[in-house]
Amino acid sequence: MAKTYSASGPHGTVHLRYEPSKLDELLKGDKMQRKLLRKAEKVRDRATSMYGGRHYGARVTVGKKRAHGVVYTADRHAMRSNVLHNTLQKALGNSKG
Repeated sequence: MAKTYSASGPHGTVHLRYEPSKLDELLKGDKMQRKLLRKAEKVRDRATSMYGGRHYGARVTVGKKRAHGVVYTADRHAMRSNVLHNTLQKALGNSKG
């Protein structure tokens, strides 16, 4: 069953009609997961290049509503570097685009 969403703004009203199953496929599907993994790997690569860092990991997890790209510290050196330098936060800030 299709659902309808309406929003009004200064330029008029927008009506959106969508199928929830199609939206789930868009937010959790293989294509989205591949895109999220590429983005997470890009952030991981930037974090690895900072401060002599090594052993950052990237993966995709699928939640109830959508898929998530995750970059994590995989060893003690990476954890310490991240605590001291905010490595992941800096790498994430540079990943836009």
